[in-house]
Amino acid sequence: MTEFNAESVSFHTAASAVEPAASEAYAAYVGLDVHKETIAIAIAEPGRQEPVCEGEIANTPKRMERKIQRLSGRYGGGLLQFVYEAGPCGYGLYRQLLASGHDAQVVAPSRIPKAPGERIKTDRRDALKLARLARSSRGPKSDDKAPPSKSALTVKPAKGGKRS
Repeated sequence: MTEFNAESVSFHTAASAVEPAASEAYAAYVGLDVHKETIAIAIAEPGRQEPVCEGEIANTPKRMERKIQRLSGRYGGGLLQFVYEAGPCGYGLYRQLLASGHDAQVVAPSRIPKAPGERIKTDRRDALKLARLARSSRGPKSDDKAPPSKSALTVKPAKGGKRS
C-alpha cells in the first residue's frame, strides 16, 4: 500500500478556472483622501497587514506624478490600484492615474461603509479606510462607465439662447 501524497493530487474545479483573486492582481492598494490643497495617502499591501499611512503631499500634478513613480518603483513596477472619494476636485487626478498605467476608482461617498457612531473624520483615517476597502473583497466597486469627457461637461445654451 502506498502513502497518500497531497502535493501530487490536483483538483480542477469551476473556481480554479476563474481569474486569480483581485487581491493577487495588484501589487498594492492606495487610498487617497483628496482635497483642494493636499492629498493624504495610505497603502494596503495584499494580505492581512494593516494599511500604512504615507503622509500628505501637495495636490499638484507634478507632486502626484513623483509619488506615483516612487510607489511604482517600490512595488517593482507592479500594477497599483488607486481609490479616492468623489468630490469637487473632479476627474483630473483620475485621468492622470490612468495615464500612468495604473488602475483608479472614484467612489461615491455614499458607497463607503460607515460604522454606527463613527463621527471622527480625518484625512488620514479616510485614506486608510479607502485603502483597506479597496483591498478587501467587499471593497468599493465602481461602475464600468468611464468618467465624462471634458467636452461632455461643458454647458451648452438652449436653442434660441433662451433659458426657461
